Amino acid sequence: MLKEKWPHFRFYALTNDGHVVQPATDCHLPDDAAAVRHAKIIIEDNAIEIWQGARVVARINPDDA
Repeated sequence: MLKEKWPHFRFYALTNDGHVVQPATDCHLPDDAAAVRHAKIIIEDNAIEIWQGARVVARINPDDA
């Protein structure tokens, strides 16, 4: 499958109380599992919420990475 045909995911860094820290990072990845792996690579001090369209894929906490 061509990368341009992969689903579009958005990654939001969140504060401890769930507020968005900065604009979302966008990425096209083949599936949910790849999006979770990507979040675990880019995570720093804040939790990351992964979205695909209107669907929440996962929330990754720094301790989970």
